[in-house]
Amino acid sequence: MTFFGTLLALCVLYKVASSSAIPDEQVKIIEGLKNTTQSIIADLNRYEEKLQSDVKLKINQVKVDALGRMDGIVYYVIHGIETAVSAVNITGSDAESCHQTAKASLGKLNETAYHNFNKCVPISLSAVDPLLKNITSAIQIAGKISKNLDNILSDCSSAKQPATEKCVVLKIQDYQLSIKELQISVSKLKNAQFSAIKNAKIAARSCHAKIVYAMRVEATFKIYRDANLCIRSIYKAGF
Repeated sequence: MTFFGTLLALCVLYKVASSSAIPDEQVKIIEGLKNTTQSIIADLNRYEEKLQSDVKLKINQVKVDALGRMDGIVYYVIHGIETAVSAVNITGSDAESCHQTAKASLGKLNETAYHNFNKCVPISLSAVDPLLKNITSAIQIAGKISKNLDNILSDCSSAKQPATEKCVVLKIQDYQLSIKELQISVSKLKNAQFSAIKNAKIAARSCHAKIVYAMRVEATFKIYRDANLCIRSIYKAGF
């Protein structure tokens, strides 16, 4: 047997000897606590994934609403221009060029606004960043407890003294308390999702509203006005 093989065998024998000094009941309790911490980690990972999915869904809903308002603005401007163009065309003049120019300008304006909507995503998601950081911290704490549970026997042992039942019991009590405190924290984290999602939605609405407002001002006070000036110019030139 090689040196490393001998060393490995001695380590295994040492662990078995140490474990045998601890009642099976305590070993079962340790395994149960480890299972609890792993369940907490799995639950938090699912919660984090669902939270991010729910927030993105809310942000997308706000975006869809904003696009609907933009469509209404475009319809209002285009309808008004088409009405004016039709009125001028009846007189024998052709103001269709004004209509086409306005449509092209509105198309570019829409593209710009839609592109700017992408900036609202990180702004909105930042509202849930504190909660996500707390979830990550809770996962790390659970992982650390699980690792410490694996090391109870070695922590309660020394080169001359195998793990004592008293030390193991005290360690178990400490980790039971830590897990209880963690479960309370996890419960609070889950309750915080409602306000976090609400804040993300408020941030999304504010961001999208500013973009829609800027688009409306450009469409009605610039593009619509320029189109009307174009139509009037053609109308006057016809006389």
